[in-house]
Amino acid sequence: MNAANRRWSRRDDDVWLPWPRRVCRLCHRIVLLVGHYLMKIPYDDLVGVASGATGNPAILVYSTKMAPTERPDIGYAMIFPSMTLVKVIAAQIVGLLTVGNAG
Repeated sequence: MNAANRRWSRRDDDVWLPWPRRVCRLCHRIVLLVGHYLMKIPYDDLVGVASGATGNPAILVYSTKMAPTERPDIGYAMIFPSMTLVKVIAAQIVGLLTVGNAG
């Protein structure tokens, strides 16, 4: 088996594809549960914040259909830029920790 076929084999997809989904679901559930039960944020705002925190516009489209207000869009617009910065910084930290452990 050459490198190109091995790179796209089904076995590799089974190992790596579920992890981003799990991380996205976990982040989404944490935001929804903390926001709903602890912070008592209204549903319209909360779904916008959750979609901005995960960076997933599909959640925003679904929530805009569910809630007829513009509040999900406002929540997404408020949270998305800051969460993008947090994700970039987290990726840099993980990269530094990985390089530090390898050498």
